[in-house]
Amino acid sequence: MTSEVPSAPPPEEPPLRPGLRGTLSAFEVPNFRWLFASRVSSNIARQMRVFLRAWMVLELTDSPLLMGLVVSSLSWPMLVLPFVGGVMADRMDRKRILQWTESLLTVLWFMTALSIVFGAMQIGPEFLRVKWWHFIITSFLSGVIQSIGRPGHQSMIGSIMTGNRLPSAVALDSISDTWPRIAGPSIAAGAIWMVGGPWQHWGPWLFMLTASLQGITALSIFMMTWQPGMNVAKMRASMSAWGDFIEGMTVIRGNSLLLSLVGLGFSITLFAGGANFLLPVFARDVLGGDAATFGLLATAQTIGSSLGSAGNVLLLNLSNRGRLLLIVGLLNAVGIIAFSQSTILILSAVLIAFASMANMFFSTSQRMLLQRFAPNEARGRIMAMDAFQQGLHPIGVLVWGSIALQLQRHYGTAHGTQVTWMFAGILYATVIIGFFTFVPRLRDFGIGEMRTSTSPGPTKT
Repeated sequence: MTSEVPSAPPPEEPPLRPGLRGTLSAFEVPNFRWLFASRVSSNIARQMRVFLRAWMVLELTDSPLLMGLVVSSLSWPMLVLPFVGGVMADRMDRKRILQWTESLLTVLWFMTALSIVFGAMQIGPEFLRVKWWHFIITSFLSGVIQSIGRPGHQSMIGSIMTGNRLPSAVALDSISDTWPRIAGPSIAAGAIWMVGGPWQHWGPWLFMLTASLQGITALSIFMMTWQPGMNVAKMRASMSAWGDFIEGMTVIRGNSLLLSLVGLGFSITLFAGGANFLLPVFARDVLGGDAATFGLLATAQTIGSSLGSAGNVLLLNLSNRGRLLLIVGLLNAVGIIAFSQSTILILSAVLIAFASMANMFFSTSQRMLLQRFAPNEARGRIMAMDAFQQGLHPIGVLVWGSIALQLQRHYGTAHGTQVTWMFAGILYATVIIGFFTFVPRLRDFGIGEMRTSTSPGPTKT
């Protein structure tokens, strides 16, 4: 691998201005505007595809099991490959990695859209006409590519922004992730409703639309002019890829703050959101509703998440952020527990929106701190833990699914579901209290430290 001449690091930026201009200051950096545009187009396309894949597989097979298999296949690679992507992000040009991954995703989904066209029009070789198992292959390949590219993206934010604007960049980036969760499925569902008919009517052009949005993502990355400010040539020559991975884990293990932030991220996936897959069961058996009830609760969740993301941006300059994080984490747990005991639809919608808002505020702040305190030369490997955290979701589903099954056998479906959800909230509260008790720096953290500190060495509790 050829060495590269490292460029100078980005110049130090002026202090962050108070008020809304300071909150949105990341948009003053052209490279971040391109990165933000790429994230919005990519996430809208991905959320549309998740909805379209599920609906189309259901039409092709009439099997909820196969539909779930296809939807989950996207997450399988995320249990391992983010660590590969993290090492690559610390050994290679991060912009180049994203150029390759986003371009490959564009090609992959244009090919998928083409197979849907062949299937709808009954043209071309039979093996090129869309089948349900095609979506397992393409979803798995998409998961592989995203697992490699995501650590590069997240570490890239920390490389193009200095400490003053980094909190704004991370908070705004969370908006580009959460708000498309509303826009993507809404666009897809609205388009299917307007066109009507079977998948042959809407599938070809809607999948072509998502592939085009993915192309916009790739183009936005190519428009960036950022050059890496780290001595990649030295890192490449210093040790093997495995040695780089071990070094990254050593950095996390030797720093109590980073280790705690990673642990909090795992707790969000495994506990705060662990029982979310039971939401359809809750809607049907606890609230006595139907698909519309489930849709209302899911919409309330998404609206709450969007408000939490926006709130993080608006409260970016708030002092005593560490203690606020503790309070929000506990409020999230209380919201989960209260929701588990509600049997009134409107109250349940309000409670799940509240819990989702607190959860998004907490998770965005956790990611912001992880970005800020990760050393630039190890940021890719550290942020790979955030991508790996998302890959833990299927494991959380298996664990909480097993717990729910036993409780439902003992208490009945409705009450067993409520107890499972309550248990998840109690465990989450316990974990939050434990981390903030044994790592004082978490609760003592303030926005002033965010602006002025450099990447820390090992800390003591």
